[in-house]
Order: sequence, then structure tokens, then C-alpha cells
Amino acid sequence: MESITSKFAVFKKEFDSPKPDLAKCSKLLSDMKVEMIKHGFLKPGNIQKASRETLLAREVLEYCVLMAVKQKDINAFEKHFAQLKTYYFDTVASGNSVLPVSQRQYTILGLNLLRLLALDRIAEFHTELELIQSQEDNVFIKYPVQLEQYIMEGSYNKVFAAAKDVPAESYGYFVNYLIEKRLKDAIAESLERAYENLSLTEARKLLHFDDEQSLVEYAEQREWKVTQGALYFAQDEDDTKEGIPSTKLILQTLGYAKELE
Repeated sequence: MESITSKFAVFKKEFDSPKPDLAKCSKLLSDMKVEMIKHGFLKPGNIQKASRETLLAREVLEYCVLMAVKQKDINAFEKHFAQLKTYYFDTVASGNSVLPVSQRQYTILGLNLLRLLALDRIAEFHTELELIQSQEDNVFIKYPVQLEQYIMEGSYNKVFAAAKDVPAESYGYFVNYLIEKRLKDAIAESLERAYENLSLTEARKLLHFDDEQSLVEYAEQREWKVTQGALYFAQDEDDTKEGIPSTKLILQTLGYAKELE
């Protein structure tokens, strides 16, 4: 127990430093988890009291989740969150939690909601949200809930604005993933249907690229033709402009106005 506590202190000092050595942090976490498994207190089981070992195990798993965010490892996040979740929801006796609420608990629960939203796992998002409905006013829970609402409304400009004001630094990774992997593709698909071509300047604003080169690289991925300062979208013969969001609506939704031809 003392060996784990000592290593954990070294880990937290390194992890919380301005430029943490992630390889060192990962090694320390791995060593601690091995020792915890040997001592048999990594799994909570039927907890009757908030023992020192149980609280330490929970905190180590919380840092495993946060470490996964720093390493941009979504699979590791999911694995460690599944273990940690037991300490948040399965340690209840007579309607009350045996363990005191962790100071990182709602930050991590919100992170998980954000992960599910970024991966477009909406059914799971709402299932997880049901477990913490009483905390929807908590800033860490409210943030992903609000983002999901913006997306449902098609208010992508609000998502881009909210990305600049995350409730915790750790939220930045999943917000960026959401924008880069989901929203930009959704906007791109709408533009493909709404336009035959579009200037690079207009496209960059609509897709929220910081520079033209990033847009050109994205265009190449989608097999758009770039010539004479404009993008030409590849359109299937079956594509029609009936039954799709109008150009005007798309631009209004994205917070950018353009004179329609």
C-alpha cells in the first residue's frame, strides 16, 4: 500500500507539471495497477465503507482516464472509464453512495458524454445521461448536453463558439474530435449538395479552417477539384437539390451570409 501511495505522489507531480513526461506517467500508472491487482483492491465489489484502498483505487482509475485524454487514446479512455464507473454508480447502499463524491467525478462523467457525442453514439449518450439527470445543471454535464442540442438544431456555429470556452482543459480533445471528425464532414456533405462550386475564401469560412492550405488538403481527401481559387464538388448523377437544406439555410446556420445567385 505504501509503495503505491509513494508512486502515486510521484505520478501526480509529473502529470500536473506544465510539460508532463507522458511515458513516465504511463509507466507509473501501469506499475501501480499491477500492485493494486496483486493486493486485490482494484475491483470495488460490494463496498460497505470508504476504505483507504478503495478511495486510492478510484483516484488512480480517474487519472488513468485523464491520462488517456492526454494521450488521445479513445480505446484506453473507454476501458478505464468502464472500470471507474463502478466506483461512481455501483457503490450505493440504502439509496446513498458509500463513497464521497470525487472532486473529479463530474469532470470525468462530462468527458464521457462528450466522447460519446464525438463518436456519434447518441443512444449511449442518453443512456449515460439518465444516470446523472439530477446533475444536468452541473457545468461539466451541461456542456456536452448543450452541444448535443446545438447539433440537433443544426446550429453548428454555436458549437464552434462553444469550442472556445470549454469548462476544463481536458475537454479540448473531444471537442476538437467532434468538430474535425463529425461537424466538418456534415457541413461538407451539405455543401456538396447545395453547390456545384465555391470559392476557397467562402469554403474556408464555412468549414472553419484557419488557413487555406488546410482546406486544400481536406478538399483532396474528399476528392474535390481545386482550381483558380475555387472548389468544384463531385456530385453523383442521382443527387438533386430537392429535399435537401437550402443554400441559404446552410449559410444562416453556419453564421455566414452570402448573396444567392
